[in-house]
Amino acid sequence: MNFSFIRDRRSFSDFIFILWAGGAALLSYSLVYALRKPFTAATFDGLSIWGMDYKVVVTITQILGYLLAKFIGIKLISELKGQHRLKFILGAIVLAELALVGFAILPSPGNIFAMFFNGLALGCMWGVIFSFIEGRRVTDMLASLLGISMVIGSGAAKSLGLFVMDHWQVSEFLMPAFIGICVAISAKTFRRRQGFESRADDFGWKATLGFIQKLYAFSLYYFSR
Repeated sequence: MNFSFIRDRRSFSDFIFILWAGGAALLSYSLVYALRKPFTAATFDGLSIWGMDYKVVVTITQILGYLLAKFIGIKLISELKGQHRLKFILGAIVLAELALVGFAILPSPGNIFAMFFNGLALGCMWGVIFSFIEGRRVTDMLASLLGISMVIGSGAAKSLGLFVMDHWQVSEFLMPAFIGICVAISAKTFRRRQGFESRADDFGWKATLGFIQKLYAFSLYYFSR
């Protein structure tokens, strides 16, 4: 019996799965940069604190929070149950956005410390998002797509920050939080719902794609709540 048609359909299923799951992961982590990197577009000319350039201090403070989150994530992510992943992501987003609001409204140096919590909130996001795609036959391909988000997300966040300041005259301090709101509106506008259950049923992918669908749908309304 010729089973080549089964292999062809399996390959096509893998291709669809890679596009679907990899695209969801790429978009999800790219949107994380909308909360983490827009402030790098600001120059904070003429500002200094503790004898150092203001932007350098803000950057270091955020990195320290991000670094601490990485160590926390070693234990936290390994013990995080699948049903709690999206809740964790939502909580991290809320904390990160509140930190950006604090950066906009608090006087210095209080706003600098707000950026520490921004980094702390987002430091585990890579690991949590990766946990959706690990342990699969095509994980290497999915991880490659997820890695691309570091290039796309960082550059896009900085470009968006420059655009908001130059064309909408938003202040350097308010701009990061403002971009979070803009992303929320855009994500909600382009939110879509699609289903691949019929294709998944043929190859036993229904449960897997259902899980990824939740991640993809979530990534499209990432900041809508």
